[in-house]
Formats: sequence, structure tokens, C-alpha cells
Amino acid sequence: MSGLNGEMMRERRRRWLFWLWLGGILFPLAFAVQYWDAARQVFAYLFAPRWVHVVMHAFLYAILAALGEQVLFAGRRKALAWIFGFVLLVGVVQEGLQLLPQRTWPGWWEEVFDVSVDVGGAALGLWAGRIWRRKNAPLGGVSGGEGGI
Repeated sequence: MSGLNGEMMRERRRRWLFWLWLGGILFPLAFAVQYWDAARQVFAYLFAPRWVHVVMHAFLYAILAALGEQVLFAGRRKALAWIFGFVLLVGVVQEGLQLLPQRTWPGWWEEVFDVSVDVGGAALGLWAGRIWRRKNAPLGGVSGGEGGI
């Protein structure tokens, strides 16, 4: 595989992964499992502890931000502002979609906490992504012409 062709394939895979990841975040899993008793029990067991909920939100949005930085906002001026705005929008939409099947009004503090964890996870994902790119950059600097954090 030539260098250019290989880079194009990697870019295509990144784009597919980004859109699949975004779809996975926005699809309300709690809604899906309500129709299958065994899946609902597993879901409730796995995600009942608060810390698991927090870690999963942070992880999901860390990956979303790292992929979004490469797929949507690469080379854009003020990319960090765009990324955090995008993550905030996705977090709010995801919380809203979570509430739809429950037909409840948001409790606000719970949703604000989740969106705050989402944004914190995004910050961790961007930080980890930059460290990884620096470690794997060719000699002579950061890959992609990016500066410091």
C-alpha cells in the first residue's frame, strides 16, 4: 500500500469510526434494552454503580473528542473551542434522547452533572491524544503541524 493510499484508508477508517461512535453515544441504550428482559437486567447490573456511569461517560466522550479533533476539526482555527462546543451539543442532545423514552422532565442537576463529566472526558481525550501523537511523531516535532496544548 503506498503512503498516500495508506493515509487515505486510515482517514476513511477514522471517519467511519467517528460516525459509528457518535451514533452509539446518541442511541439511547436504556431505551433499547427495555424490550429484552435479560439485557435490561445486565444493563441495570453493570451501570447501577455511580462510578461506572461516570467512567463510561468520560470514556465515551474522550474518544469522541479525540476522533472529532481529527475528523471534523483538523486544521481549523480555534479547534478546541469547536470541539468543546460540539461535545457540549452532543452531551445535551444525548441527555435529551435519554429522557424521551422515560417521558419525564429533566432533573437538571443529574443532566448537568453528566454533561460536565462528558466535557471533562473530552478534555482528557484531547490531552491523551496529543500525548500519543507526540510520542509517535516523526523526529523533529509534533505530527500534523500542531503546536502545544
